[in-house]
Amino acid sequence: MDRFLIYYSGVEINFRGPELASLCSIFNLDLIVEKGDVDKSRYLVVRTTEEDKLRAVAKRSVLIQQISRLWGHGETMDSLRSSVRQHLDESKFDIPTEKWKFNFEVSNKRGMDIGKRMAFAEDLGVSFDGPIDLESPQHVLDLYLDYGQAKKSPDQPLYYYFGYRFCDAGRDLVSKYDTKDRAFLGNTSMCAQMALVMANQAKVQDGHLVFDPFVGSGRYRSLLTLLGLEGVRILVSAHRTPDCMEQRCVSFYGCYNCGYSMF
Repeated sequence: MDRFLIYYSGVEINFRGPELASLCSIFNLDLIVEKGDVDKSRYLVVRTTEEDKLRAVAKRSVLIQQISRLWGHGETMDSLRSSVRQHLDESKFDIPTEKWKFNFEVSNKRGMDIGKRMAFAEDLGVSFDGPIDLESPQHVLDLYLDYGQAKKSPDQPLYYYFGYRFCDAGRDLVSKYDTKDRAFLGNTSMCAQMALVMANQAKVQDGHLVFDPFVGSGRYRSLLTLLGLEGVRILVSAHRTPDCMEQRCVSFYGCYNCGYSMF
């Protein structure tokens, strides 16, 4: 059973656990949590044999940033190095010769220059044989430096994780349907991120019908479920006839044949 590191974005902390539980239920994914608390940390170490289902969960999630196949972890760089070497010896991993890059994820620490980051990478002593390509690599090595949650971060990381990039998550939808790009924006408009989180927690799936009885100017974001989740139908009703700007907003979401019910 392989071990993975789920790395969360730094937003909507209270929804991390509920979203993950809902998505695991949708895809029937069996996860064993080995280390971490999503209510307090951006790092969650899990075990599973169902890699395809884990990718599907990551693709739907808007709170997960990325997932790495965990090669090692530890409280010090020495313990991390020993853990990584043990994993590589046991797994007999074939070093690829394609393009690759080294990625750093640093939590709760600002102003770390490139020189210090490279010092961590060199101290770890892991690299590939192929050329480095920062723009379009075929392989990504992830080094995570966790400085904890205290307001004043310590001088050295409290914990280290290292792994091989398994997959990215679905956060691209958040920026794709950013509120500021809308044709119509009300003072109560719901952000794309929260609308997608709501859809995930509601376990909306292909073939489902989503009904919003009081869509209003602040709830057109719920139409994102139609875009982010292929095959989902949406029925909305409003207390008045939408004006031209609101209809433009609906068209912006890709809903061109829309009907409205009045009450």
